[in-house]
Amino acid sequence: MRVSFAVALSILLIGCTTYQPEGLMGGFSEVPLSASSYEITTRGNEFTSPARAQAITLVRAAELTLEKGYHSFVILGKSDTVTRSTAVVSNGHYSESTTLNGRLSGSSFSGTSYSSGSYQPPTTVDFESPKSTVVVQMFSKDEPGAKDGLSPLDIINHYGPTIGYKGKYGPPQS
Repeated sequence: MRVSFAVALSILLIGCTTYQPEGLMGGFSEVPLSASSYEITTRGNEFTSPARAQAITLVRAAELTLEKGYHSFVILGKSDTVTRSTAVVSNGHYSESTTLNGRLSGSSFSGTSYSSGSYQPPTTVDFESPKSTVVVQMFSKDEPGAKDGLSPLDIINHYGPTIGYKGKYGPPQS
């Protein structure tokens, strides 16, 4: 299958979803449900794996927990989906050739014609775009449930390097 130059260039320019607020190329967003609970969603683009979308979502939950001054968080709900779509990158076409052989005698013509054709179907590319959503409850250090929660720094230190996290809560940069 041939991929057009424009498609190849867009693959290079777009890349996979980075750790960023949601934009044209994907990213995370959050919706407050209460002062200490949030729904956090990461939308990946077609070059983002579901595992990467999940990691971005967890890191954002951890970072948000620290930004809001909380000590730990628990995941109350989780949803992961993949949207599949197809793009046509070149149109199909049909070409035909007709050959006419015959003889003209006076005002009459006799002969045969031969036609042949070929059809080239359109070139398509299939895409899968992941979406990962969690609902989290955040806890202060001495609040009941805090000890059972996830450590935001542990989450950031574990998943941050895999997604290129460069936020203020990450491990020291070398």
